[in-house]
Amino acid sequence: GQTYNQWVENFWDLQNPSGFKTELRPEREQYHRGEKAVFRFRTTRDCYLTAVNIGASGAWTVLLPNTFRSDPKHTLIRASEGWVRLPSNADGFDFSVGAPFGTERVKTICALRPITLIANMNLTQSLFQLTPREASRLRDLKVTQATMREEDWSEGRAEFRSLEAGQTETAGLRGLRQHGLMPK
Repeated sequence: GQTYNQWVENFWDLQNPSGFKTELRPEREQYHRGEKAVFRFRTTRDCYLTAVNIGASGAWTVLLPNTFRSDPKHTLIRASEGWVRLPSNADGFDFSVGAPFGTERVKTICALRPITLIANMNLTQSLFQLTPREASRLRDLKVTQATMREEDWSEGRAEFRSLEAGQTETAGLRGLRQHGLMPK
């Protein structure tokens, strides 16, 4: 079987060029410790939203659906709504920034009918999470093979940098920039 990291990266790399258009954007490029990160999402078709955070720690966390919005009708995003907030005020949680710091990634999958990414996902703990330490749990999880036509779902992804309070940029990025590998 594949390693935990391969599984996470395969999920991140999953793309669907045939899908309808969805967009996901962080409100800011970087957030500091204690700040609440917010994303904006919009779609060209009404769809049921699943959102997953891949943290700087390597943890894979399902942000939506969650304990507060487990019913599929609460994950329905209407195209007519335009940009919606993630997490929304209805979510019952904030995306608070903390250590470890680095790149935080969020991936969305929006489908014309409700899907369950992980068949036996337990939402009673607020947010469903897997960490690299728990890689063995992958064997017990049934990753749904969604039988959907490509035009019936879409994916989006966005990232931001999390930083310690008062920090302006991660040392790694500064180093890349000094070596001319990143735009100023």
